Amino acid sequence: PYANRLIAIYNRNLFEATIAIAWNLYDASGDRKYLNDIYLYSELTKKSLRDKLLLQANNVKLIAKKFKQANIEDVQKKLKDKNTLFVEYYKENTIIAITKDTSLFIHLSDAIRADSLINKLIYEQKKNDAKNYSSTSNLIYRTFLLPAIEKCNVDVNELIISPDGELCKLSFASLNIGESDGINDFRKINYLIKKAKVRYVTSATDFINEEDDSTRYNGKMIVF
Repeated sequence: PYANRLIAIYNRNLFEATIAIAWNLYDASGDRKYLNDIYLYSELTKKSLRDKLLLQANNVKLIAKKFKQANIEDVQKKLKDKNTLFVEYYKENTIIAITKDTSLFIHLSDAIRADSLINKLIYEQKKNDAKNYSSTSNLIYRTFLLPAIEKCNVDVNELIISPDGELCKLSFASLNIGESDGINDFRKINYLIKKAKVRYVTSATDFINEEDDSTRYNGKMIVF
């Protein structure tokens, strides 16, 4: 089993090709089983990347540790309430959105480039350019996150995000979810964090295997 995990670490390209084929098959047939394949291989790519980093850090013990592979139902059970949304990205063009009641898959056009938008956003932040930052961050929000929120039809108060690719560089919490015209002050931007709690996980599998806060908290507080 450990050898199989090592093989998987160096087969991310194979998983990527499989996901592309699954999208093509789904577009041609409409059969939801191909969406389940997309979810499965998205999880496997994230696990292979995590294990590769652990291997480079010589943390073989954690690589060999067995984790329960998360399915969509596992994620739904773990979500706190109906206002919590789990969003998993594969690269930048596949979005998997999960709530207590539903799950959906969104395939963005391959022409959409997250890297250029995020690099532009970082540049505007460094230049203290609130006007363009507000506009660019709102475009990123409407492109990569709003479709999942709208299609799930949920009033989100907590977002759990598993980013991938260039989106790993992005602070979703600092995205502008409001108007962008005429804003010249960073303090006046309607940031996502003002509406919803945002936290990040490496994958759905890591999300369902993490301990609950109540389990980790021992009732003691240390103040410095």
